Amino acid sequence: MTSGFMGIAFNFIKSAMRSSANNQGHQPFKPKPSTVPNPNGYKVGYETTGREGKVIFEGEGQRFAMYWEFGGGDVITIVYVPPVEKWVEHTHIPLEKRQEVLDFIGRETVRLKISSNGSYKLENNTLLFYA
Repeated sequence: MTSGFMGIAFNFIKSAMRSSANNQGHQPFKPKPSTVPNPNGYKVGYETTGREGKVIFEGEGQRFAMYWEFGGGDVITIVYVPPVEKWVEHTHIPLEKRQEVLDFIGRETVRLKISSNGSYKLENNTLLFYA
């Protein structure tokens, strides 16, 4: 049995491959119900194609996608975030909501895809996820 980072990465890849095989390389957006209080009604879902895909956010009356791929070293996954100067153009969400939206995506991704020991941080224009 594989444990630690390699075990998590292996299980994530295995899950993605199973989903890809069942969905001809494309896993549709399927938000899971949140057990965390979410007064804003935000949702996050994932599309997976092999070792990459999209993180899809719904909220604030908008829907947008960001590209993700597997990381290396301590980083399990990297999500590429629109830079501040392109945020409104890409998301149609006010810039003052950027941190709130990205924190929601980070928390939900850890909860749904990693584990209770997972974490994330926003660095430059990427969300980095750790196990």
